[in-house]
Amino acid sequence: MRPAGVILVAAAVVVLAAALIFLPGDPGDRDAVIAGAERAAARDEPGAMVSEIDSDSRSRSRENLSREDEVYAAIRAGPSLSGTVTDHATGDPIPHCAVSLWEGPTPEGGCRKIRFGRCFSDSLGRFAIPIDRLGLRADAVYNLVFSSNSHTLAIVDNLEVAPREGIAGIDAPLQRMGLLRIRGIGFDIADFRRLSLELVNPAIEAREAAWRDRGFSNKMIGRSQGALTFRSAQLGPRAFSKADQTWEHTLFVAPGSWAITVSTGAETMVRDATVPSGAAVSVEIERHTLLSPFTVLGTLTFTDGSPVRGARVFFFAEQVSSLDRNERYRYVERRAVYEACRTDGRGEFRPRNLLPGQWRIDVILEGGGKPFLPYVIIPEDPPDPYRIEFVVPRGSVSGTLCDRETHLPLDADFTEWFFLVRHCDTGRVAAELNNHIGVDFHVAAVPAGKLRLEVRATGFEDYRSEPFTLSAGQNLNLGNLAVARTSRFGSLIVAIVDERGEPFDKPVQVALFRSLGRADHWEALLPGQAGMSQKTAGTNSFRFDHLPAQELRIVVYGGAARLPNPGRYVRQNLREWDVLIKAGETAEIDLAIDSRYENW
Repeated sequence: MRPAGVILVAAAVVVLAAALIFLPGDPGDRDAVIAGAERAAARDEPGAMVSEIDSDSRSRSRENLSREDEVYAAIRAGPSLSGTVTDHATGDPIPHCAVSLWEGPTPEGGCRKIRFGRCFSDSLGRFAIPIDRLGLRADAVYNLVFSSNSHTLAIVDNLEVAPREGIAGIDAPLQRMGLLRIRGIGFDIADFRRLSLELVNPAIEAREAAWRDRGFSNKMIGRSQGALTFRSAQLGPRAFSKADQTWEHTLFVAPGSWAITVSTGAETMVRDATVPSGAAVSVEIERHTLLSPFTVLGTLTFTDGSPVRGARVFFFAEQVSSLDRNERYRYVERRAVYEACRTDGRGEFRPRNLLPGQWRIDVILEGGGKPFLPYVIIPEDPPDPYRIEFVVPRGSVSGTLCDRETHLPLDADFTEWFFLVRHCDTGRVAAELNNHIGVDFHVAAVPAGKLRLEVRATGFEDYRSEPFTLSAGQNLNLGNLAVARTSRFGSLIVAIVDERGEPFDKPVQVALFRSLGRADHWEALLPGQAGMSQKTAGTNSFRFDHLPAQELRIVVYGGAARLPNPGRYVRQNLREWDVLIKAGETAEIDLAIDSRYENW
């Protein structure tokens, strides 16, 4: 190549590089640079701070902002509910806030959520819900519920909506959640293991009580913000420092005045804290009176002196029974499990880190027997180790369950049986056997005396035997016990379909609940009694057998995740339905779920 050509090529490269450096780039990149410069200038000038939400909206590209404007204008062109969601203190817009439309409270109480009446606020805090296809009535009253992860719940109620016009300009100021950091000083490992933390905000509790009095349902209000309770297991093992005897727990709470109660079982400390909106507050709780834990050396023997091997021993400081022991459904909430251990070959057990006070001791034998032991009162200054001895009765009561009509042993239909052995003179329970499945039973650890046996199960009449006398260490077989059925068991087939009647193609789970006879208190059927069958190939169809002949509630959950805790009835679900199970019959139910459901 000639020298003149080389010079021309080099000049062209220089001109092209200069053009790439000095010519303006993409408008979106330029706007991002300008927004960054504005934020830097605001940081340099006191009093001119730019909020994180505002700066985030400014840093968005023109394409995203114009798309939000187009969507908002398109929805506002028709009848809609529209407005803005802002921070109550600063006035900044709140993005990604869920806005849900609910019906007003009915005379019977409760509110119904309007299907598809939900949206999320955009980056400028604007929201718009189209109402042309929601089937709203002009003579009805509606509510809007605003929920955000970083703000407290807000409800705009008593909205009279004209279905052909809608409502514009709805303003919803929300309060930002505050950060509360609680730090405990002077707590040893024994205190932390039984630590309980309770927070109460009376103002928020009164507000939620007023909402419920007006008919708003718990599902509409959502999770309670006026009271929070945490146990040591929820604080996390890393929150405790064994070296300096401290623990720390941080959580987001609604702004306002909070009463903080910390309990170790032996001592209760109360502190007050005021959390401003969007601020962080730290509270230190120091414990001055420390009680030294000690070791208990216990011995468990039968009446003949032989050791009780392999028994599980539980120590409880508090125990609250939600229903009486004589009722059919008996649930015990153990608030503080301090220690659990097992007896060795000599019948000895050694729970550690106990404190003075009154203790309840529960013993479960290897065969399932549960002797009733007295409470133990440990003095203020006990010797270490503190020795206690318990004697377990050696007697037992056994038998076989038979049908009163056929006099044959009952079929293994997964029925749960409850057996109570009572003293005839006082009526006190001497021994019990719970959740037993099968026709042959064996109640262990029964003391001597004049006793009677009571048998209970769902679908059968309560059975009460004639009084009998049990001598010390006697193993008494009562023979065949004739129990009468009140109802036989039925089956249920639940098919999940879409709005067209076709099989629902998304994963769901089905659970069954039965009423406990109290207001809105339901109990999940145990897997042994009504196990969930496998769904058939290609369809969401479930079959349940051995169901008691009574009214049950069907609850459909979305997704393939594990079902909630059976002891707690969770209302976050896709569909509910009540069905009456009849003895000897199979009920078939088709539950329709809209495939456009908001959670999908």
